[in-house]
This record gives sequence, C-alpha cells and structure tokens, in this order.
Amino acid sequence: MAERIAPSDWMEEEVGNLAREGLRTLVLAIRPLTEPQYETFSRAMAAAQLSRAGRAEATRAAFDILQEDMRL
Repeated sequence: MAERIAPSDWMEEEVGNLAREGLRTLVLAIRPLTEPQYETFSRAMAAAQLSRAGRAEATRAAFDILQEDMRL
C-alpha cells in the first residue's frame, strides 16, 4: 500500500509501531475519480471480465488504474 499513496511519515511510523507489537493493520486510502477516469477503468474492467486468457492479469491492470495517487 505504501507505494500507492502519497508519502506519509505518520502512517509508516504508526504501522511500524503496531507491527512491532504483533498487531495486524488495515490501511485505507481513497482517490476521487473524474468521469473520464471512471470510464477508463470501467472499460478496462469490462474487457478483463470478458478475457478468456490472462483474465487475472487484465483485472489487476484495471485495478492498477485506480490505485495510483491515493491518499489516506
């Protein structure tokens, strides 16, 4: 997750502290989408769902479109 969001010293420190205590963590991030960004993702996902070969890779690539420049 850390490579997909804007750098955050706070997040790295807190997640590290929790990990040292043996606790699992869940980090959530968001990214508002414009209509064109959503359309690009939607087309890529539809194509991925219809793929017979390489469906997993195509689905991952579609989600990669969304998972950039996210923020905590």
